Amino acid sequence: MEQSFILWTDPETGRLTVTSIPYDREDAKAFWVKRVVPDGVEWCDIHPIEIPADRTFRNAWKRDLTEATKKIRVSMTGARKIHMDRIRHIRNQELKKEDILFQMAIEENNETAKAEIASRKKALRDLPDAFDLDKYETPAELKEAWPEELPEPDAMLFRTVFNT
Repeated sequence: MEQSFILWTDPETGRLTVTSIPYDREDAKAFWVKRVVPDGVEWCDIHPIEIPADRTFRNAWKRDLTEATKKIRVSMTGARKIHMDRIRHIRNQELKKEDILFQMAIEENNETAKAEIASRKKALRDLPDAFDLDKYETPAELKEAWPEELPEPDAMLFRTVFNT
């Protein structure tokens, strides 16, 4: 049994969707397309080699309409938004940890610790504005960009939290 793939844009989410069709025969393909692609939505066949292996910025995939082929490209605007959301997610976890430490410093009436924690919390809150993602021009560069102030992200966490 041969497998083929179709490419279409989900009208509800605006996401580019790659769907596996279990058969390569035209009659079977027509049956499956009717089942998965909403009425009125354009679709096209895509060869598996044209589907990017790296799914880090899957929700930023766009169809490159300038190409004669059916290439999928990563929208850097969308990828930057996804990456910043990931940074904010980890930053928020770190802020929660600092909140606990701050409460402990209050209970202990430790003014020095309160000042240090407040300084760290301010740096964390300012991080999204201070960490410039615009300078990264490719998905590979962007994927490697991570603020020093934050712990390295867990790839499985991102797949779970961000459904990528």
